[in-house]
Amino acid sequence: MSATTFAQVLRAEGGELVENEHGDSVVHKVFMQPSDEAPQLDNVFKSFSKTNMHQDKHYDFDMIMGIGEKRQFMFTHAGVDYRACVQKKREPYGKVVVLWLPNAGYTYREEVAGNQFVWDKQPGWVALGPEAIEYFPTLESYVSSRYTQSVVLYNRAAKRISVEFENEVPGALRFRVSFETGSTYLDIRRLMHAFQG
Repeated sequence: MSATTFAQVLRAEGGELVENEHGDSVVHKVFMQPSDEAPQLDNVFKSFSKTNMHQDKHYDFDMIMGIGEKRQFMFTHAGVDYRACVQKKREPYGKVVVLWLPNAGYTYREEVAGNQFVWDKQPGWVALGPEAIEYFPTLESYVSSRYTQSVVLYNRAAKRISVEFENEVPGALRFRVSFETGSTYLDIRRLMHAFQG
């Protein structure tokens, strides 16, 4: 049985990749927040890749791709500790390692025109055009040794952006980063140590 690509599944469910007819203006507005200095969500991923800890151990990309059961991580972004989660999932079109990251204040203010579809149990998703991955240079560099294809999905109502990577090998493990509303993290051990002494 041949593997089905993400784009094929997307088309089968009534979705389509949105090609931006007006240059980069819509995609630029989606990702360059709160200013034009750097893509905020890519910076969240960069912080995770550099500072993630699970049970006092830092995980590199190969270790993350080897995770099976759900694991929670702590990482620091802009001086604030956040919680992240990684899990390998079985989906109808193969296995995927999913990294859930907080959006760290990103606001989903732009309505994006395009054929909306239901994905991951939520309506309102739009697949952005191929230029959208350019707003994730750290993430793209992080996975470039393993993956050759990507799609960026945007859902304003659900307050989520997902970036999915796959390669051309049928049945190969895919990687997805899902930015959504998250929470800060407090290490209770620090509180216990503060009261002892």
